Order: sequence, then structure tokens, then C-alpha cells
Amino acid sequence: MGNKTRIQKMTILSMFIAIELIMAMTPIGYLNLGAISITTMHIPVIFAGILLGPTEGAILGFVFGMTSFLKATFAPTITSFCFSPFYSVGDIHGNFFPYNFIEQREWGGSLARVYSFVQEERRAYGDNLLLLDNGDILQGQPSAYYYNFMDTVSTHIASAMMNYMGYNAGNMGNHDVERRGMRCTTVG
Repeated sequence: MGNKTRIQKMTILSMFIAIELIMAMTPIGYLNLGAISITTMHIPVIFAGILLGPTEGAILGFVFGMTSFLKATFAPTITSFCFSPFYSVGDIHGNFFPYNFIEQREWGGSLARVYSFVQEERRAYGDNLLLLDNGDILQGQPSAYYYNFMDTVSTHIASAMMNYMGYNAGNMGNHDVERRGMRCTTVG
């Protein structure tokens, strides 16, 4: 194969990779339908395999697999456990307890309920389970507000709960940093 043909093949493969990445970052590639996500990401992989050969098709298939893995990890749905060994929790918004202090009623979602699930998974996977927080934990309920603005000396409730639950890592979300005067917490 000549140098010109190799360059052409590499250029076309690069265009296919760009198409895959654009599809992955827009609703074109993963169509979210509630609990499931339908994909069209396989279409460029098939075309690349036919037009460029099996090696280039495999490279594009790897890109598809990585985007699927990242989506399942950082934007999980109910079926994401099939595609990622990581558990990513996000958008807790101060809901540490199964009670909504603003509306003064029991609450369906909470970090306490997540902990029950994590305990079951840790029994099954042991140290092979990674628990990650995807941000937006430091605001939303009076319990978070109290530690953000009133008691800024004690250990923040988010840090205490994340340490207790054994989080491996976490990142800041936009709601964690947008309020002036709010302090960041340290988990460790």
C-alpha cells in the first residue's frame, strides 16, 4: 500500500472518529428514552469496517465502546450497570436523608438510600467497587445550607457522609461552586 493510500485511509478514519465523537456528545448517538438509551453509534463503525477494513473498523468500534463506557459511568441510566464497573452518584442536591426538610415530608431519593444499595454491591464486589460522586451535592436542602453558611467550622455533612460511605473520588458540580460564601468540603 502506497503512502498516499495510507494517508487517505487515515484521513477517512479520522473523519469517522470525529463523527463518532460528535454523535456521542449529541442526542444523535444515544437516544435517551427514559430508563434505556438506544444507540445509532454502530452505524459509522459498520461503514468504516466495510469501507476501510477490519482494523479501522475495530479502531472505530473501540471509540464507540469508550463513549458507551463513559456515558454509562457519568450519565447513568437504570441499565448502566451492564456497561460500567463504576457507580457514579450525582445531583444529590443536599438530599442526604430520606426526608424533604423544605416540604416537611418523606422523600423518595436520598444518599441514605444510595448507601443501602452500595452496601449490597460491596458485599458482592468487595474492593472492586468504585464509588464516585459526580457533583451537585452541596446545596438544595437546609441540612446542606446549615453546614455551608451557619456552622462552617465543623466537618461538613457531605464530607462526613461521603467518608462514611467510602467514596473513592468526587468532583465539583456547577451548583457546588456557584454560590458566594459557600465553602468547599474535603473528603478523606
